[in-house]
Amino acid sequence: MDAERVWKPKILTPIFVRVLFAAFCIFVIGALLQPLFWKYDILTAPVTAQDHAQENAHDTSESVPVDEAHITNAHVGTDQMWTPEAAAEGMHEDLPEGDVPLTSVEVGTAQLLTPEAAAEGTREDLPENNVPLPSDDQSEGKGTDSSTIEEFHTTQAEGMGLVTQTTRTESLVPRLPSQARIRGPDKMLRTQFEAILPEAARDIPEEFTSEFKNPCWKADTRTHCLPYFFILGVFQCGVKDLYSRIAQHPAVVTGNTITSNFFFEKRPWKEFLASMDRVTPHIAEAPQERIAGDASAGTLTFTWTHAERLHEGFTGTMAACWQACQKETDLVLRKKCVRGDDPDSCYSKSRKNDEDNDREMGGTITLPYLVRAMYGEHTARFIAILRNPVDRLLSCYRFYPHYAKHYGASMEGFASWAREAIAAFQKCSSKYSERTCALYFESLEIEYEDVFYHADQLIKGMYSIFMEDWITAFPLQNFAVIRAEDYYERPRPALQRVFKLLNVSQPSEDEWNAMTEGPPTPKKEQDWMRGIPTDIPLDLRRELENFYAPFNTKLRDMLKETSIYTNGMDW
Repeated sequence: MDAERVWKPKILTPIFVRVLFAAFCIFVIGALLQPLFWKYDILTAPVTAQDHAQENAHDTSESVPVDEAHITNAHVGTDQMWTPEAAAEGMHEDLPEGDVPLTSVEVGTAQLLTPEAAAEGTREDLPENNVPLPSDDQSEGKGTDSSTIEEFHTTQAEGMGLVTQTTRTESLVPRLPSQARIRGPDKMLRTQFEAILPEAARDIPEEFTSEFKNPCWKADTRTHCLPYFFILGVFQCGVKDLYSRIAQHPAVVTGNTITSNFFFEKRPWKEFLASMDRVTPHIAEAPQERIAGDASAGTLTFTWTHAERLHEGFTGTMAACWQACQKETDLVLRKKCVRGDDPDSCYSKSRKNDEDNDREMGGTITLPYLVRAMYGEHTARFIAILRNPVDRLLSCYRFYPHYAKHYGASMEGFASWAREAIAAFQKCSSKYSERTCALYFESLEIEYEDVFYHADQLIKGMYSIFMEDWITAFPLQNFAVIRAEDYYERPRPALQRVFKLLNVSQPSEDEWNAMTEGPPTPKKEQDWMRGIPTDIPLDLRRELENFYAPFNTKLRDMLKETSIYTNGMDW
């Protein structure tokens, strides 16, 4: 009888209580197992049907990126492997005097020199003797369904304020500044920052001291600072000349941080911090007046080459795997090891690890958002000097010796190089979006990896693709964009805008006279430049202008809409 009394209340327990308890248990178990689902790829990011089709179609493609940490030469098919010996004996002996040491990546005990970083160095000063006088536009049937992507961007950007998780075929990122402003605390960005730059994340607090105009903090007995402003770029537009004039302002403290290249090259955090520490005592003498900045000209255009630290899963795996493949004595098997289409090839493993890393961090992230994560609520100031991309392209061809060596020191050689790059990019953008091709070009398929230097210089002239992320990640009032041609002719108006942005006093007339004295300094004419004309034939110029026209139009509209630059980038 007693046992019956105990049992009856359990039988009479309302059914909805049991259902509620079961649902609660399922919820708890699901929450606990979710990280494992992501880790082992049981769950995937929201993508469209076309995303899946593209991913399946290209999962067997292979690539061996070369620039910076990308270890092998672009022409692995002809067995032209990029080695330290080739780097030492190849194009680099012709570099101009004063170039910085070659960038390298450690693989095992060896350091493999990388070609483009070595060739580019920090040479971002003005064009040679040809100094002139006074949107991810997705068409029908190309890439992923644009309406699906745009809706997804808006939701994710407003909810998290960062780029979202996706497959490599389409990088879903905030599109329009009006739709995707950073909102609320950047907790997810901070998590990604800690994963990408753990040393910096440990050192930099979430809040800076109010004693300094620069973003600074105190640790033990020392004060450390980050740059107050950045001249973002672009190479061959006049960054070096612009910085040299800005640096003449009495409030600007200069040092060897001018071209740290920290954000777009894999430079050590401690090295960057130490370089800032050398100017910090001078800032501390007048902490509310003095400022220090960074003028690394590759920061604006975060192509695959210049986003190495954001793709550790790819570059780290590729470096180790490539080294292991070199032990294979059979050339065919060695190439298959690196570039094969099976899951064990270097390319397949590298791409998968890169995607796994993104997934574990909560999504992909572009360089502007990494800088945003580092600075938090203390937003830096950003300056960009932009030149007609057609003229910039010719300047690149004339300045970097490997192009003339490969195609010839002539206008015909320049035309061949430019047309080859355009054809490759257009083929890529017929399968993927223009943005995806600009950011991931050589990592998408082996065909694009084999393009000579991956069409990097062509892509760097697509300013709108990169500028969009910068002005989405930071407040619009923190930007100044300068049309390079106007600056070459009359530097003072551009400098006035810069000093207003930096919130420093306008110079006296004597200071202005010294600051603006003399024309912009052109680059020194090098031996390999001789024979390459400085004027582009009209038919070729029109061809190049037609290619860049959609990007220039989007840039002009974007800058006018946001009131960052209202005079128009008319090229």
